[in-house]
Amino acid sequence: MSQHADIAQPASLDFGLFLRSYKHKIRPEGQLECVQAAFRLDAEFFAQFAIFQKIFRRSKINWGDEIVLNLQRKGALPKDISTDDMFRIISLYNKHMRLFRIGRFDEHYLDSIEDIALFFILHDVKSIWIAGAYRELSVQLIDLIMVEVGKAKDIPLAHSMKALSLALTVELNQIQRVFTMYERDVSESLVKDLSYGGMLTGMPTGRKT
Repeated sequence: MSQHADIAQPASLDFGLFLRSYKHKIRPEGQLECVQAAFRLDAEFFAQFAIFQKIFRRSKINWGDEIVLNLQRKGALPKDISTDDMFRIISLYNKHMRLFRIGRFDEHYLDSIEDIALFFILHDVKSIWIAGAYRELSVQLIDLIMVEVGKAKDIPLAHSMKALSLALTVELNQIQRVFTMYERDVSESLVKDLSYGGMLTGMPTGRKT
């Protein structure tokens, strides 16, 4: 994920307004179909994910808490972030995880991960720290799988690990996609503003001979 290309919006901007302004700009047409095809979210994946689900349902790991606490420890969240915004990102993750737990990788899943990514963009959370937080979360989930497999030898380890790996890869890819599409829109808007203002069209073209 990109560390240097993040383009921040003022954190004082209302999240609801920010969401309405950019949500419709950050999902290319046919995105769900592309995700399903690129990552092979097919019958084999869902069969493997069903095995992972049995383990995941026993987990007391709260993704929202883990991700947010990790970002706080790393200083990736603004120091002056409001209590309301802290509750908001936890709430967004709780909604997202309900979809993840039941394996609903559909339009609703994309909606929820887009809301989370836009929240991070609004608060200038660099994507590299988000990737790092997910890395530490994946370690916890791998440990969980290993413990449960040790308890019940009939749980296929490989299937569970494949499902977890692919699901987290999709998750991070979609977060990065929102960052990329947002940055592209901001850059294109800046170029248009400069062009309309004559700063580009009026630039020197060199001496004519």
